[in-house]
Amino acid sequence: MQLKEAYSFFMLPFRLAKESPELGEYSLWQQAEIKVERDILFPYIQNWMQASANKHNRESLPQSAYNFDILTLKPSAGDNDNLRQRLADIRNRIRKTVRTAKTGLDFRVMQQEADLLSVKLFVNRQASVGLLIVPVSLEPSCLSMDNLISLNYALAKTDAQAPKLITPVKGQKPAAKGQEAAALQESSDKGLEASEGAQEIDSKAQETPARRQAAESAPEPAPWTMPSLMADMLADFGDTWQPFNRNRLRLFTYLRVGDTDRREELETDFLHIVRCENPKYVQSPEHSESEGMVRRTFKNIYIGASVEGGGIMTLSTPDEEAKKAGTSQHIMNFATASLSKRYLWVWIMVLLQRHILLELVDELTRLETSGGDDQTLERLHAMAERVTIMKTKTHFSDISDFTQHNQYYAFCVRNLLIREHFDEIGDKLAALDTLIASKASEGENRRNDRMTIILAILTIASVTCDAMTVLTLDRYNPVSGLILSVILILLLIYVWKKK
Repeated sequence: MQLKEAYSFFMLPFRLAKESPELGEYSLWQQAEIKVERDILFPYIQNWMQASANKHNRESLPQSAYNFDILTLKPSAGDNDNLRQRLADIRNRIRKTVRTAKTGLDFRVMQQEADLLSVKLFVNRQASVGLLIVPVSLEPSCLSMDNLISLNYALAKTDAQAPKLITPVKGQKPAAKGQEAAALQESSDKGLEASEGAQEIDSKAQETPARRQAAESAPEPAPWTMPSLMADMLADFGDTWQPFNRNRLRLFTYLRVGDTDRREELETDFLHIVRCENPKYVQSPEHSESEGMVRRTFKNIYIGASVEGGGIMTLSTPDEEAKKAGTSQHIMNFATASLSKRYLWVWIMVLLQRHILLELVDELTRLETSGGDDQTLERLHAMAERVTIMKTKTHFSDISDFTQHNQYYAFCVRNLLIREHFDEIGDKLAALDTLIASKASEGENRRNDRMTIILAILTIASVTCDAMTVLTLDRYNPVSGLILSVILILLLIYVWKKK
C-alpha cells in the first residue's frame, strides 16, 4: 500500500462578536476569486454558499442574496514578518513528531490561490460565525500513510500539546542541541536533499564559502505553532473572535492510495484519519461501518465523516498512474476537479451549518429568561425570530440533482449531527414559546389586577372625600386633604410594586 497524494485541510471554526471590525484597506484579506461549477448545487444553495466567490457573482447578485464572504490572503500579507516565511512556497518542519523523535515531518502550506487548495477565510456576520482553512501537504520525501496520520494528529492540536514548528533557511544547519538537533540534522541530510532534487543541486553549485559560512552561523528560526499562525491570520478581528474549541482544529483530508488487496488495513488507517486520532486507538473497520463513519461509495472511492473530521480516499491503478490509453483520469484529477470544486464545498457547508447551529444553541442556553419584564419578552421574541430566519436559510433536505452529491451531503449531515441540533433548537424554541406565552399572560393578568385595585382605591378615595366634605359642612381642611393624598400615593406605590 503506497500513499500517492495527500492534502490536509486544517479548519478553525470561530465565533465572531457583533461589534467585530470590518476588514478595511489595510487588512490581510481580500475577496477571493474562485471559479465555481454551475448546475451542481441548487441555485439557492450556491447563492447562500458561493455567491461571493468571484467578482461576477458579487456584481450580478445583491449582497442580501448570500451569507458568506469568502476571502483570501492579500499578496501584501507577505509584509507581515510572522506570515511571510511560513506561507512561502518552502518547507516547514515539525521539530518532534508524535510517534518518534528520530524523523522530522516536512510539509508546505498550499498556495493555489484561485482554488480551495490555499488559505481561505469564510465569514458569516449574520450568524456571527467564521471558518479559517489552512491546507498543507507533506513533502514527497515524507509521503507515507504513517506520516500523514502523525501529521494530522499533531497539527490538529491547539492546546499546550501543539507541536513546535520551524521554517528552516535553505542550507542552514540547526543550532539546537541534543537529540532534537541530531534528528533535524539527520532529516536534513537524508530526506530533504532528495526532495529538493535538481534545484538543490543547482543551488549548491552556486554556493561560495562565504555564503555557506553565513548560512551555517545564522541563528535557527524561531519556532512557531499552528494556533499562533492562525491567530496572526485573524489579527484584523482583534479580540472579537474566539474558537469554538480551544484544544483541537477540525480537519478534512484527501488522499490517493495505490490500489491494494490490504483493504482491512487501509480502512483502519482511513478511520484514524477521519477521526484525527493516534494509531494507538485500535478500532475495527466493522466498528467504523456500524457507526457509519466510513463508507465505500464506489469501487475506488471511500468517504468518511465524524465530528472530529472528514475525508475522501481514492484508489488508483498502475494503468491510471501511467496514463495508459483507454484509462479514465477521473481519479488522477480528483483533487483539482471533483474534490476542490464539489465535495470540499459540501463539507465546508455542513461544517459551517454545524457551528451556526452550535452558536444558536449556545445563545439560547445563555439567554436570561428569569426577568419577566417587557424587555425580557422582547429579547425572547427577537431570539426566536433570528433562529427562525437561520433555520430557513440553513436547513436543506438535499442539495443537488445528482445522486452522489445528495448521498455525500446526507452522509455528512448525519455524522455531524445536523438534524439533531435542529431538533434541539426546535425543542428549545417550543419551550421558549411556552415561556413567552406564560409570561405574557402573567404580565397581562398583573396589569389587569393593578388597574382593578387602582380603580378601587380611587373609588374609595373619592367616596372618602365626599364623606369628609359632608361632615365638615363644606369647610375645606388642608391638613386632612394632604394626609389623604399621601396615604393614597403610598398605597398606589405599594400595590404597583406588589403586582
